[in-house]
Amino acid sequence: MHFYSTESWTTKQLVAAAGQAAEYPDTVDAIFMGNENVRCSEDEEQEDYTAAELVAYIQDMRYYLEAYGVSDMKVGTVQRYSEWNSGCDDYLNDIAEAVDVIGANVYPFYVDSLTTIEANLDKLDGMVENIREWFPDHEIWITETGCALR
Repeated sequence: MHFYSTESWTTKQLVAAAGQAAEYPDTVDAIFMGNENVRCSEDEEQEDYTAAELVAYIQDMRYYLEAYGVSDMKVGTVQRYSEWNSGCDDYLNDIAEAVDVIGANVYPFYVDSLTTIEANLDKLDGMVENIREWFPDHEIWITETGCALR
């Protein structure tokens, strides 16, 4: 089942987020739509969202922000490094065009066997730099990270 399980539930969440952004403008810096839930095909068997579906939710969020008089709130999405690095350019470019900020869940130890903090930090820096190169017109926020040491 989709995370946004019903239209009424989704609308309540969008309205609540816009209301909080309006009430706490000095606290809320951005609203992210979706978290690790984009797919790179139209495969109906997958439970994740297509780019078009996610973009529609992003546009809905902008509508509710505008309705609450919030004109300068950043809207983004959060996906794993593996999605941003998946080669699904058409899908990801559509999403990137719809957002102000890209959230990246970046875990260096998933892509390499790193055994020191320094090695993890170097890999993390490289991974974030890759995303910056792929989407140079966007702010990139690290929204999750961590490292495992042996």
